[in-house]
Amino acid sequence: IHNRNSINNAGFKLLSFVHYGTNYQNAFWDGQRMTYGDGGGSYKIFTALDVCGHEISHGLTSNTSNLMYQNESGALNESYSDIFGASIENFARPSNWNWKIGEDLTNSGNGLRTMANPNQFGDPDTYGGTSWYTGTADNGGVHTNSGVSNYWYYLLTQGGSGTNDIGNTFSVTGIGFNSASRIAFRALTVYYTPTTNMQQHAYYPFKQRRICLAIAAMKRFRPSMLGTQSASEINSLRASSVQTLRGMPLIFAACQQQLILLI
Repeated sequence: IHNRNSINNAGFKLLSFVHYGTNYQNAFWDGQRMTYGDGGGSYKIFTALDVCGHEISHGLTSNTSNLMYQNESGALNESYSDIFGASIENFARPSNWNWKIGEDLTNSGNGLRTMANPNQFGDPDTYGGTSWYTGTADNGGVHTNSGVSNYWYYLLTQGGSGTNDIGNTFSVTGIGFNSASRIAFRALTVYYTPTTNMQQHAYYPFKQRRICLAIAAMKRFRPSMLGTQSASEINSLRASSVQTLRGMPLIFAACQQQLILLI
């Protein structure tokens, strides 16, 4: 799908270790390999498909944008692992997947969080909205505030409508996993830097204008990047970002106005 040779685009050998520790209730990427605990209590072994996708995506991030694992850039780091974890589960099991993360490793089947409704697990779906975390625990709430970008991806893929936490109405037409995952992949591997955060894209549009131009290029000059992405898909990208970021798009639209002009 993404024409990449492993996480470093140079054939990086993918290693996974299981049965880590005793009743270890977690999984992690350590920079060289993925490691999974056996769980215990409310958890089964942590080798759920979407969790495996989540961990290897941390490897992709560390070999591309290398997003700092703190505050908003850390939340984006966590979110992109969820984004590709869900995408991998959909790709591998198109008839048996959902928007929950880690449902296969929880005895209840409820998972650890859900991209379709982050608020269900106490995570925000709107920048600065309900459950937005501003403390210092968990590296500045990286596993909490990831809900904003997670919901952005859900809307971009699936679509939806409603009113966000600050009273803005939204209506998004989903563009499906194929196009949405290509947009996310290119954002992470080409345009993001270690300090990329949500506020940057909201308040420094001209510094990020290259992202808008890239979207236009994907549509007009290099359609192979996003397959059959159309103007309506770009509108969906903008609309989903408007919902999650108080009218200030998350991934590409520090250049929202430029997109309107370009399409």
